[in-house]
Amino acid sequence: MFNQKGASLVEFMIASSLGLVSLAIVGSLYIGGQKMAMERTKKLMLLQNTMSVLQMLRSDIQRAGFDGKGGNSVKISGASNTIYTINDSDRGLVAYAYHVGFSGAAPLYKSVVYEQRSITPESLFVCERKQALIWDVSEVIALSGTGSCNRLFDKKTIHVNRFDLAEETLKNTQAESALVTITLGTELVGATGVNTEQSFTVKQRNWQ
Repeated sequence: MFNQKGASLVEFMIASSLGLVSLAIVGSLYIGGQKMAMERTKKLMLLQNTMSVLQMLRSDIQRAGFDGKGGNSVKISGASNTIYTINDSDRGLVAYAYHVGFSGAAPLYKSVVYEQRSITPESLFVCERKQALIWDVSEVIALSGTGSCNRLFDKKTIHVNRFDLAEETLKNTQAESALVTITLGTELVGATGVNTEQSFTVKQRNWQ
């Protein structure tokens, strides 16, 4: 006859404790992995949204000054350059216009403004209108709060924390132009540690 011995209470408690420790480690690793995956998802979403807005601006601003026939560069009325910028404590603003077609025999122009305002610094607005008359500088400055403008990011999800414009004049013996550098910084609402900052430089074209 064989002697049969059951596990003692101490052995059972040790085994249970080891099992609980193992579960805690696995659970911690799982939760940590989930958090990292969530952070990566948030960063990717923010990056994609910011890149999309900048790409839209970059593609459109390449048309600044186009008059449809290569005669004279179109400018915001009262501006000295085809790309008009303001970068001060009240706003960051870039504005331009270009030819888009005709209404009968009359030419049509699209006036475009991208603006961050001091009264709503968390938002970036785009204002645009297609008409026979090009906006002038006073109209561009007065656009704040009008129905011509739309937010480019959902203010409940993404806040803008930087919209800077830097302009550098380029001169040679034949013409004068400029380089405009646009920097856009964004962050997730409620998670300011999730942020991104991107920029691009565009050379102002002289269409004449």
